[in-house]
Amino acid sequence: MYRYIGDRLTDPELKGTRCSAVRREDGKCIRGRNGSMLVIFENGRTAVVIGRLLRKVKHE
Repeated sequence: MYRYIGDRLTDPELKGTRCSAVRREDGKCIRGRNGSMLVIFENGRTAVVIGRLLRKVKHE
C-alpha cells in the first residue's frame, strides 16, 4: 500500500490518495525502465506514476 504525493502537474483528485501496486504473476510489482510504476488507486483508477512520488504506508 502506498500514498501518492504527486507533483504540481498531478490531478488534484489523486494527490494524497492511497494506491496499491499492480503485480505480475510472480508477485513482483510492474515497474518501467525509467522508474515508473503501475498502480491502482482506491477509486479504481489505474495509472502509471513516478515511483519516487510514492510513499509506503504501514498496513492497519
